[in-house]
Amino acid sequence: MTDNKPPQQTSTRQKLKAKMNSQLSDIQSRYLREESRAKAQLALMRASTTRELGDMPDMWPLVLSGLSGSDSRYTEPNYAERAVYTAFGLYGIHQQSRRDRPMHIPMFDEETKNRRPTGFGDAVRRLAAPSNTDAFEQSTLRRFRALATAQTFEATRHHARSLVQQFRAHDIPLDYGQFTVDLYDLQFADSAPGVRLRWGRQLHHTVTTHNS
Repeated sequence: MTDNKPPQQTSTRQKLKAKMNSQLSDIQSRYLREESRAKAQLALMRASTTRELGDMPDMWPLVLSGLSGSDSRYTEPNYAERAVYTAFGLYGIHQQSRRDRPMHIPMFDEETKNRRPTGFGDAVRRLAAPSNTDAFEQSTLRRFRALATAQTFEATRHHARSLVQQFRAHDIPLDYGQFTVDLYDLQFADSAPGVRLRWGRQLHHTVTTHNS
């Protein structure tokens, strides 16, 4: 699943996060107002989870806008395209039929300047320990470990979808901007361990407003 090292461009991650936060905030706000176009976009996102990007031209405006076309000579999606496409599909599942509350909530609160517990590990923590105790629910932890140890991106996508379906069932939101960056970094041998460690810290440490 992983290449040797990620491109040495932190701006790529910043652009991915900004792109997803902007696009999803817009789609989400319109969906919560029950606009028909936003409903259609979410249905398209859900359909994308079982198909490849090259077979979903209706998803291209969402996925490819704002991304570099430098890898256009390749027939497979590049690392950024794969991460964005996967995140859109999972958000479509997550927000489905949730018309009274947002499922994409950025970790950083612009108003209070505090951190919200909406990282992927935070979401798993809430799912595994709804009573806020240390007695984590074991089946949730097994799904999380399967995701954390996945050896292919397809396996990563499969296990992430399983957990996102559980997040949806329990109304647990997620920062999809950061999650997209995580999916991007998981594709590189040098950065994947850092993603998993961050998720583990979010899962096992007490969340405070000073964590990142």
